[in-house]
Amino acid sequence: MIKYPNGGPSIKTDRSNKNKTSNRTNLGMNLEKDVEISSKYFIDHNQAIFYKKPTPIHVYKVSHDNSHQITEAYYDKKSTTDYNGLYREKYIDFECKETKTKTLPIDRLSKHQVEHLYRVKRLGGIAFFLVRFNTLDETYIFDIDHVIDFIKLNDKQSFSYNDIKTKGYLVTKSYSPRLELLKGLDEAYFSDEDKQEEDY
Repeated sequence: MIKYPNGGPSIKTDRSNKNKTSNRTNLGMNLEKDVEISSKYFIDHNQAIFYKKPTPIHVYKVSHDNSHQITEAYYDKKSTTDYNGLYREKYIDFECKETKTKTLPIDRLSKHQVEHLYRVKRLGGIAFFLVRFNTLDETYIFDIDHVIDFIKLNDKQSFSYNDIKTKGYLVTKSYSPRLELLKGLDEAYFSDEDKQEEDY
């Protein structure tokens, strides 16, 4: 059982007790799996490092029969984002989001995640949401600055596919790595540097 701080709702960890709320919780898991596989490739080839951040929990009870089995725990604090790492001497921080429609509701972007990514960007890091449209099988790098601007300038409650496609950068799929995330980062954040090197 996972208990939220401040008297929030609890969630049983018994896998046999699946319910509708788990569907929303698991959104993004397919994308995360692709990121995990791709990250291993990048690390193995000394190209970049991306690690999944652990969710901070406090163990409350363990099994009497097996001390390695947690029977009850609660979230110690809110997690920030899914991944962080290093590429081309830059700190990278991002959150994965998937949607089954051609929109991404703004309330899917947690306030503390937006604030965290905003701080990362202000301190010189690269910060973005990695958004996948499942029905189109398209994944985009969507920079935190575009998220902030959209929220400030719009009354809309969701990002449309065109909003993200226009401002974002497509991350193509391949056999190995599964996601061409580094090519997407090059286009989104390093294209000016690469052009200067070519001119030189």
